[in-house]
Order: sequence, then structure tokens, then C-alpha cells
Amino acid sequence: MADLYLKHYLKIINHSVTVKLVVSAALLISFLLPVISFAEDIDADGINDGQDNCIEIPNPDQRDTNGDGFGNLCDADLDDNGTVSFADLNLFKSKFGTADQDADFDGNGSVSFADLNIFKSLFGQPPGPSAVKIELDIPHPVYDDPANIPELTQEWYGAMVGETVNKISINNPAYPNEIVNKGNIYPGDNSFYFGSNDETVRLKVDMYTPSGTIRPRPTVFFISGWRHYFSEQYYSLLYFIANQGFNAVFVSYEETRGSGRDLIKQILEQVVADPRFSPRIDTSKVGFMGHSLGAGILFHLSIELNNWGTQGRFIFPLAGATAFYQDQQQITLPANTAMIVQTYNEKENDRIYNWDTDPRFSIDYLVNSNINDSDKTFLYLPGDELHESNHSTPKSRYENGVFYFDALQQIGLFRPLESLMRYSFENDTVWKHIGLPDSDMTTRTNNIEFYSGDNPYSDLNINDDPSNNYRFRFNDSDLNPHRTNYCCN
Repeated sequence: MADLYLKHYLKIINHSVTVKLVVSAALLISFLLPVISFAEDIDADGINDGQDNCIEIPNPDQRDTNGDGFGNLCDADLDDNGTVSFADLNLFKSKFGTADQDADFDGNGSVSFADLNIFKSLFGQPPGPSAVKIELDIPHPVYDDPANIPELTQEWYGAMVGETVNKISINNPAYPNEIVNKGNIYPGDNSFYFGSNDETVRLKVDMYTPSGTIRPRPTVFFISGWRHYFSEQYYSLLYFIANQGFNAVFVSYEETRGSGRDLIKQILEQVVADPRFSPRIDTSKVGFMGHSLGAGILFHLSIELNNWGTQGRFIFPLAGATAFYQDQQQITLPANTAMIVQTYNEKENDRIYNWDTDPRFSIDYLVNSNINDSDKTFLYLPGDELHESNHSTPKSRYENGVFYFDALQQIGLFRPLESLMRYSFENDTVWKHIGLPDSDMTTRTNNIEFYSGDNPYSDLNINDDPSNNYRFRFNDSDLNPHRTNYCCN
């Protein structure tokens, strides 16, 4: 009998298609027009229109079972081709009476006549509208090494052979207005985005997350460098994290120094509570990672958000340029924190972007932290003639629509990062020695040389001479006021 009613109901839908398509054409046109930022809640579901994944239909739970950025209540596009059509009708028929989550629009546990009514109301329309932007299966970065060093594959840590990746973008909740972009003063940094310094940009929070089933996963929170507003500047690194089965959340911020650390903490707290992100984030297993200015802020975040990471926690600063975290000499991080401090060959004569950072920042992070030597290390990448090590090493090369990574990044950054994630999130002590070796060493992997150890002063012959060789110096009171009275040995 249910099947008879279903056939009758579908016949009614077919008779109404002509009228429905005429109406939907106008709706489709309006959907394709540029979306102006919303400042209200037109469907009165408690979710601001600038954050709602069903702007016009009340859905306070923001349920989105297929993870495409459109809430189930406004997404009957079952084949994901952009329009609810007869093909979707056939798919719906095949799922009727089942517990299929995507066709269960009202979320009551079964695909029923109530869902059929919802399907009828959405027929001929695109899904949404939604304020959430999700890019499915974003492009895999390409390995390209100038020395023709073979790519790490299969069982090697650092191999980019895991899951496909989706990218979710939302407006940064701390910055409701656009800001003037000044980020492309460094050659090549922003050629992907802007042609002049006069452009404006809306700051985002981007999540790189494994495609497929939505479930809570360990998450790495990445804080960008100064004026590095776009996650694509670190595309290969963020993609790699998600490729290994974890989340990477990128946070941009306006041009602040230490004064922005509490604001960034508030952004992270809002992100993990946001219904678009919260079903995907396991805050009991977290990593804090950052570059340049962002690296110095990591310590404050890890200390302040000490209720996160109770089942696994790490911190990974890259070429830290500040130390805005504590007034005290010792950096007291939460228990069970593991740490790699990474720096690059930033001597004045070796730089290519006129940007170099005093390595004593990174040494300070290592030497004055309370972490046991067995769970922390200083990782230095000297580079070579074909692999230039400098402040921009963590960033991605972008040319002709393609993002690239090379052997220096794969072996010197991705490989120890994966070891740190597996050790912190999965208690993988077998491979811990890749990122956190048991003894100091200078070694090579696939002809990429690196130093890893706990005694950077003695082994790297770095002293406390307050020279002017570095553009950003550890003894610069404007850059580093909280550490002015302390040094490292």
C-alpha cells in the first residue's frame, strides 16, 4: 500500500514539473547572483545568515550529512550536480523507506512521506542558499623536486598518499568587515589572489578535512604568519595534514602582534563550537602549529586552552619571530605536550625575500620550556644549492594553477610532522623517533640534510651576540617585550 501511495505521489510531482521549473528558473538566477554579507537571521532559526547552511529554511541543528555545505533541509540534490532534478527523484525513490541519511531530510531516522514533501518543495531548484562554502576533493598538490630526489611513497612517513581532501571556508567571526590587503609586498606570496596592494579581502577560517564520513577527528590549528591571509599560501602543508586523516584549521588575522593572541584564542573557541565545524573536531586531541608571527602565539594558545588535548597534544612552531606568550622565563606548557621547534637557514646573505629571523627565538622556545627532552627537539634545515632553506620554506609554490611541494618540504617538514601527529594522536611510539629522535644527530634522508637535537647552541654554534644580521632580532624590545630580560643560555 505504501508503494501505491508513493507512485501516486510521484505522479503528482511529475504533473507539476512544468510550473515548478518556470518558478525555479527565477530562483536559480537569484541564487547565482553575488551573495552580500548578511547581518540578520531571516529564517529565525537562531543561526545568523552569514553562518547558516540553510539561510531560508529553519534548521538550528545545521545537519549536513553529506558534508557539501548545504543543510539537509534545503538539499535534495542527491547526485550533487547543482539542481534537484528527475535524476534525484529516481535516487530518492530507491532510498524511500530506508534509513539513508542524505535522503532523510528532516532527520527523523527514516526516509518517509515527510521527506517526500520536502523533496517536492525543492524540486527544480539548486540546493541552499547557504553561507558555507565547501570545495569537494580539492586538487592534490604535485611533487616537483629540483634535484630529482624521488618522492616518499607508501610506507614512508611524509608520503602524500592518504585520503582525498575537502576544504570548508567560513567568514572569520572576529572580522565582520573587509580589510585592505598589504600581503603581496613579498614577491610571489599573493600572485594567486591579487594584482595590487589596493585590493581588499574578507578574512576567513578554512578547514582542510578528509573527504567522506563526517566524524570527530584530531585537529591541528594553524596560525598564519604576519600578513599571510590565505590558507593557500600553506596549501601543501595543510593538505598533507588532512591527507593523513586529520583536520587542519587555518586562522588568519589582521596585522597585529602580541595584542592579537587573546583574539585568536576567542576565534578558536568559536570555531570548535560552530555547528559547521564541531561535528568534525575532537578537541581531546589537538596540535598547535604556526609560522613566523603565528609561531610565537602558539604557546599562549596552548597554555590558555589547556582543557584541549587531554588525550594528545603537540606544538610545532615554524621559524618563530616573536615570543608573546608569558612574562616568566620558563614556558610552562600543559602536561603531555610534545614539541618540535623548526628553523631555517636565515642568514642575511642567504635570504631571497629580504626576510630573516633570529634563531634565538626558536632556541628560547626549546630551552626554556618545561617539556622533557624526550618529547621535544630542535629541527634545523640548512638546505643546499637546489633546496633553498629560508623563512618561506613552509609555504607552497604556486604556478599555472598548480600547488607544488619538494623534497626539502616532504622530508624536512611533512615527515617529522606526521611522526608527531601519529605519536600524539595515536600513541605511535614505534615511529616516534622520526620526529623526536632519542639522541642529537645531523643526518641525511634522501640527500636532504637536517639537524635534530636538544643542544642547538653547542651543536649549531649560535651565540647571544646581539648583532644586526637579522631583520627580526631576539633582543628587539618592540618585537619581543615579554622576553626582553631573558635569554637562552
